[in-house]
Amino acid sequence: MNSELLKWIGVMNFFSFIALFIQLSFSYMFKMYLIFNPDIEETNVEAYAFLMPLFFLLIIELFPIAIASIFPFFLNLNKTILFESIGLSFLVPTMVFPLVLLPYELVSPYLDEILPNFIFPSILFGILIFLIIFKIKPHYRVQAIVRKTILSISTKYSDFKLSKLAKLCSVDKDFIKSVVKKMIQKNEIYAEYFNNTQKFAFNIKANVEEIDKLMALYEAWEIEHIGKQL
Repeated sequence: MNSELLKWIGVMNFFSFIALFIQLSFSYMFKMYLIFNPDIEETNVEAYAFLMPLFFLLIIELFPIAIASIFPFFLNLNKTILFESIGLSFLVPTMVFPLVLLPYELVSPYLDEILPNFIFPSILFGILIFLIIFKIKPHYRVQAIVRKTILSISTKYSDFKLSKLAKLCSVDKDFIKSVVKKMIQKNEIYAEYFNNTQKFAFNIKANVEEIDKLMALYEAWEIEHIGKQL
């Protein structure tokens, strides 16, 4: 994924988290006020007493979504998807729980309060779907840029940091890693990746000696994948 787009998604995700946090916090405090204010008649104190812990739990469950908002700035698409999925998988069932399990007559007077709370989770779910689609969709034109950059770097540098390469190609680190590992497996380049240092080590001598062969493999790949889209 394009690095700038990924960062904008991180910003959008963070503001959705803040908005939902404020919305749920306000709902929680408002219910506390209704329960403990002796001047207000409240016929469904039991319902509020049941819902209060759920709202408190929802606020705790928001934090994986907050963490998911950080990873786009480190160009890490996989961890963004992971934490967003964890947050929503806990958040949404907790929000739906009282609507499904409580008697309808107990919940119905408060539907006007509860339903707006689903607006921002819907936005967050939309962001998650977009990220997953973007991850699984083949981006052959972006791959072509990455492959060409890798071929050029492999004849000049003995090692190269993953993060630096991601910035150079303006894509996320997971995408870079996936493309380069495939190139290594198919002998399209002579290199090795080290997880502990997050660096690629290039065999400059082998890559220079066989640059014609490597370029021919790249051109064959480009014709096979890019040519289909023209």
